[in-house]
Amino acid sequence: MLHPGVTVVVDPINSLMKDQFDKLIDNGITKANFINSFNTKDEREKNIEELTESKYLILLVSPERFQIEKIPSFIGKL
Repeated sequence: MLHPGVTVVVDPINSLMKDQFDKLIDNGITKANFINSFNTKDEREKNIEELTESKYLILLVSPERFQIEKIPSFIGKL
């Protein structure tokens, strides 16, 4: 959080990722989100759009999303 830009956390366990996200929100870190199979397609697209708009400080991502979504190309532009 002390460095500029987005911190991307690759987390292979979706339920753990959701727990980590909930803890961030509980601790007042609201500029965080996650992209995994728990999201609907619309939610994933919205999260990726908001990622490109620099609305997040922390993004939790499941490993398979790097193959399915266009996340690597967006992260390279941040």
